[in-house]
Amino acid sequence: MTYPLVSIIVITYNQSKYIAECIESIISQDYLNKEIIIVDDCSNDGTQKIINQYAKKYSGQLKTKFAKKNKGITQNSNLGLSLCKGEYIAFTGGDDVFLPGKISKQIDWFKEDNTRSLCG
Repeated sequence: MTYPLVSIIVITYNQSKYIAECIESIISQDYLNKEIIIVDDCSNDGTQKIINQYAKKYSGQLKTKFAKKNKGITQNSNLGLSLCKGEYIAFTGGDDVFLPGKISKQIDWFKEDNTRSLCG
């Protein structure tokens, strides 16, 4: 069985209190064929330092982009989308977490019916 690549985009701004838990919840998913793209909107609260620590630890799984000035969620979402290589895309904020099995359950749901195109 082949497992399609899932691109997970994390959009963040000044979420140093939450970003580690967010990243951990994505990394610990039981679905292994994933790429994680973190787009930071010029955080100034230590968020970027935490992201860089994870990027170093999980260099093959994480891609990061750091804005040099605040651009807002729309431009950062578009940047994240431009970096995706996955057949499926999941968006999340840097202050959110993925429950265990989220990606696997969603991919299974999509595979049940090829007319399905959106899941939330």
